[in-house]
Amino acid sequence: HQQHHLIERLVKKGNRVRIVDYEIDWKESLGYKPFSRTKIFDAPGKVIDSIRVKVVRPSLIRAPILCYASILVFHTVRIIKICPTCYTRRETIR
Repeated sequence: HQQHHLIERLVKKGNRVRIVDYEIDWKESLGYKPFSRTKIFDAPGKVIDSIRVKVVRPSLIRAPILCYASILVFHTVRIIKICPTCYTRRETIR
């Protein structure tokens, strides 16, 4: 619950916040498809009604065991697309 307060206050102050989500209930979803494509949508605020938070739900292979590997790959790719400088800037530790 505290993460909602933090995220929504950051958005209200003008920060660009992206939530990388996981389709947790894919096994129970109607209309089984072996693969789900990336979905990007604005979610309404849970604490501050006027706030909209950008949610990114990366692709997923909907199969037991394979879903975990696909999460690792597709989430990593999506995070690099959202913040490419996070992976290109290397700082030397001395």
